[in-house]
Amino acid sequence: MILSLPSKTPPRVRSLLLSQFAAQTKRNTVGAIAIATTSPAATAASQTSAVPSILISSSSSFSTKSKEKKQTLEDYNAEKQKAKEYRTKLYNKKQQRIQSLPNRRPKPIRDISELEVATDDNVNTSGEKKYKRGIKKAQFRNWFETKKRNEEYYNRVAKRQCQKWKIKVGLMIERLPVVTRDQEEWEKDFLHMAAQLDRERAKIYPKEIQGVDNPMDSEVLTMEELFELLPEGFKPAPRITEDDKNNNIQTTNRKLSQRVYLSIRPDDEIGWSLPIATLNEKNANNESFVDCVKRYMKSNKMLQDLKLLYLSNCPMAVDVIPYKSSEDGNGAEIDERSEGGVYFGEKVFYMRVQWEEGDVNVDNKDSSKLDDWGWLARSEMVEKVKSEKGEDASLFYHYML
Repeated sequence: MILSLPSKTPPRVRSLLLSQFAAQTKRNTVGAIAIATTSPAATAASQTSAVPSILISSSSSFSTKSKEKKQTLEDYNAEKQKAKEYRTKLYNKKQQRIQSLPNRRPKPIRDISELEVATDDNVNTSGEKKYKRGIKKAQFRNWFETKKRNEEYYNRVAKRQCQKWKIKVGLMIERLPVVTRDQEEWEKDFLHMAAQLDRERAKIYPKEIQGVDNPMDSEVLTMEELFELLPEGFKPAPRITEDDKNNNIQTTNRKLSQRVYLSIRPDDEIGWSLPIATLNEKNANNESFVDCVKRYMKSNKMLQDLKLLYLSNCPMAVDVIPYKSSEDGNGAEIDERSEGGVYFGEKVFYMRVQWEEGDVNVDNKDSSKLDDWGWLARSEMVEKVKSEKGEDASLFYHYML
């Protein structure tokens, strides 16, 4: 649209016409607006009229919307690439700052496949390897997820073959530590330093306040210096007993600073394990795991003299053991311990109970059936199971005990 006004149009009239024209063009979006003066002949003609005329002309070249420059695909890709490079630059700068911090903890390991890489690289400025978080967690996750997948597979196969699971209960009879655990050298140094700092930072009260000693008058003594202050002739009980020196595992008077568990070895096929009882299926709806353990303790003459503390009705862990199968003359599969194909395997639920008092009675027929038994610490149990059944079976006892 073009607005044409005479050159000698008064300013007040010009402003009025322009405001009217702007209101009209606001309703109708215009591509271009031009204000021009007319020729002298047109000016003379316009002077004859009281009000100047408004000449509006439209052209097909003007659209109702303002034209914008179209963006091509190449321009779009170039713009995205430029933004990506900028983000990458910011990320790299942030990572360089993180690596420059000396006390920054490294990224934890999420998968067991990262374990070898994590233990060989990332050496700090002092030449020592940085501690990697998540190593123990990744090892447990790798073992647990594999075991979980195998158990889910066994459950599907048992359900497809319409076979049941024999329910058993394992006894984790533990003797709690009798003495405090042995301290590492760094723990002793830390406690000694903490005592020194507490002594130096303690408040000093005026001498007029009676009953409060000056902390600077006291001394921080080590364990060896404390033993020297004991009365003459007084000798503390040894932390290492004679049974530890003689490697006698069939007694609770050993490994006083650790937890020990009653373990048995029925034969070479079963190997080292915990005592296991079978749940009474005839009374399965009423007999709980704890009731099964109590019934087993009363019926077993070897363990009936033990006084136990039952902590909970909830089991600590469960182990799924499928029975091995063999073939008869006709080629049909028959499970050796499945009682004619009724059971696919067994599920052992382990219950934790604590030993209070009593000794194992070895003068009976139940103990004579065993190849060996003893009160073993977790490390000893894991080592024995590993030598007989492999590392996967030993990891179950490592994480459970």
